[in-house]
Amino acid sequence: MMKLSGNDPCLCGSGKKFKRCCMTCEGKLHADVQDEVAAMLAMTPNLSLADLYVALQHKMADRNHQPHPDFCGVTPTQMANWLYAPFDQLQWITISTPEHLSASPVMRYLGLMLDEAMAQSGSFNATSKGNLPTKLVKQACALLPEFAVAQCISDLGICEFAGNNEDKFNALHYTRVLAELSGIIYRRSGRYHVKKAAQKQYQAAGIQPFFKALSQLRVERLILK
Repeated sequence: MMKLSGNDPCLCGSGKKFKRCCMTCEGKLHADVQDEVAAMLAMTPNLSLADLYVALQHKMADRNHQPHPDFCGVTPTQMANWLYAPFDQLQWITISTPEHLSASPVMRYLGLMLDEAMAQSGSFNATSKGNLPTKLVKQACALLPEFAVAQCISDLGICEFAGNNEDKFNALHYTRVLAELSGIIYRRSGRYHVKKAAQKQYQAAGIQPFFKALSQLRVERLILK
């Protein structure tokens, strides 16, 4: 990892230089640890390096379980849990599926794919390049005005697409990739197939059962990047 210089922007996102922001906190933490080491060695001069390491580990664990002002009173351990734990291991947080998902482009596009597959006994043709067929791309394009993002002016806005190719339709392509990675669909012999379990879920409860799986996958991929 590249070491920050004092004039670099602080990684906390404050917009301040590192030396004017978290650099002082980092220096204080290092000084506190050095003071604790000195105190332990003064009390037990014959302490081995292994014992010193264990003692410091316990002290750091204690620190990580103390409320931290930078986290609005949440402990570092709790913050790490919220940032990195799988959805089913989050503490004090429940991920709920919205009752209505019509405003979500990803969920609507997934619904188009599942509907197309269900109408053809669980699968539909892919293009020669392995993309979604033109019919689905046009259906997805027709939905664009319904989404709030269509009102935004952006170089990367999904509202700018109008055509027949998945290659140029980032939001639709993203949905197809997510559906494959999450195991809802797979491509074989030139066709996209919906897994039997996913078909049963869709028939029983519509698009709702897939919301958490896709949301967690998006979060995990974002963290990995």
